[in-house]
Amino acid sequence: MKTAQTCYLCQAPATTFDHIPPKSLFPKDFQYKGVKVPACKSCNNATSKDDEYLRDCFAMTGWNKEARQVFLEGVRPSYLRPYAMMHQVTKHQKILNSMAKIDIKSPSGIFLRKVTAMKMKSDRVENALKKIVKGLHFHRYKKSIPDNYTLKVYFQPTDIGLNLLDEAKKKGALNAGRFGNTFCYMGFNVREDEFVGIWWLSFYQTHAAILMVDSSNKLLG
Repeated sequence: MKTAQTCYLCQAPATTFDHIPPKSLFPKDFQYKGVKVPACKSCNNATSKDDEYLRDCFAMTGWNKEARQVFLEGVRPSYLRPYAMMHQVTKHQKILNSMAKIDIKSPSGIFLRKVTAMKMKSDRVENALKKIVKGLHFHRYKKSIPDNYTLKVYFQPTDIGLNLLDEAKKKGALNAGRFGNTFCYMGFNVREDEFVGIWWLSFYQTHAAILMVDSSNKLLG
């Protein structure tokens, strides 16, 4: 690694690379597992638990074959390892405790059916998603998003997301990338500020999130 490189999160000298998104989200036989950005060891390790939590939640509830493959190759072995089974409350039990029956309704409020869903800890998922956006921004622009900028997460924003992306395409500032059916992203930055922008992330063709990056000037409101 070149010594001139700095960590995309804290700007300290980079000593390793971080995978964006976490490579654990990809099936083991997948050839292109996102992108790599320079990182210091501390930042690279700091969110490993949140990265694992994101993988567990999204792979377990994803609908496509890639999600199923990641569950079988990564999630399931992680809670069946001997040391994991020795904890007073095992990871497997925590997963079972997070499951609940929820009602699926039509847009007009008509009950359709009950399904089993997983309650996710939003703060941990948000931490992992924000890190991904910071990594994508650095990968695209070779600059770190300043600490005084805010990142706000909107989960499953189907309608909002389509409208925002249409607007981004009109402005001609669209960044996009796709890694099979595991992960894809789109985003754009406003002309007034190179760090302010909107990013759309999709995982396993199932889970989507919009992340808005804004400054103290509130360019995005």
